[in-house]
Amino acid sequence: MVLSPIQVIMALRPQKPDGTTLWASEKVMELVLGIDGVIDRSQQNRTIRKLQHFCDGNFKVFLPETIKREFGKTFGVHLSQIRLVGFFNVGYENFIAVDWFVKKTQQNDRRMNAIYEKVDKIRETGQWQKVK
Repeated sequence: MVLSPIQVIMALRPQKPDGTTLWASEKVMELVLGIDGVIDRSQQNRTIRKLQHFCDGNFKVFLPETIKREFGKTFGVHLSQIRLVGFFNVGYENFIAVDWFVKKTQQNDRRMNAIYEKVDKIRETGQWQKVK
């Protein structure tokens, strides 16, 4: 599987020292900003507040209850039924959110597993870059 490099932009910076900076791909930004229509305005506000809370507290504080290792070194950030899929960079200083999906069942299905696997491959091969 050949992957195109993923560009990530800073989405949320922690307001407290020792927090985690959230970097997001264009696909994740479209979800969080409500551009793709998956979440409405009230869900968007709750999602941003929750992500800011994670950033301020440091993502590692929320392991493994809300942020769970799913495949290899890939993690799912649980936001109600939505899962942001990404990985950590430089310890827990940065979380790189590459993809997302809506989880409708308790068990992971092939589609979800394929997303986790793809994101883990992006992490493993270094096929991502920060855009400032």
